[in-house]
Amino acid sequence: MQESATSRYSNRLIVRVDADTEAALEAEARQLGTSVSDVIRQALAEHLATDAAERLQAKLGPVVDRVLSRHINRLAGLIAKSVKAAAMAEEIGAHLVYKIDPAASEQVLDEAEKTAIAYLRGETDTGD
Repeated sequence: MQESATSRYSNRLIVRVDADTEAALEAEARQLGTSVSDVIRQALAEHLATDAAERLQAKLGPVVDRVLSRHINRLAGLIAKSVKAAAMAEEIGAHLVYKIDPAASEQVLDEAEKTAIAYLRGETDTGD
């Protein structure tokens, strides 16, 4: 059994609009191939959904900010540790290069620095 349009909507709401608004609603209904009532129902549903989403965002925003802040601080700590490890690796590498060939150590370190900078910029691959 097919449900009639009037039985789907049991409540009636009367809204008064000016002539320009009525003409715009009728034009949109014609363009969409639907009724003015459907256009108004859709507009109200979208408005209420947007309003509900904004209220939810206002409630959850501070919670999300706290969670992100905690993870950002954790990520910053991990980055700091990796920078420290890289500095230690550079010191060990510099020491080994100097022990092997003191005259070439400056050139080797300069090349290593250029390669590292190019890698960080995404200009080269480490090959691993």
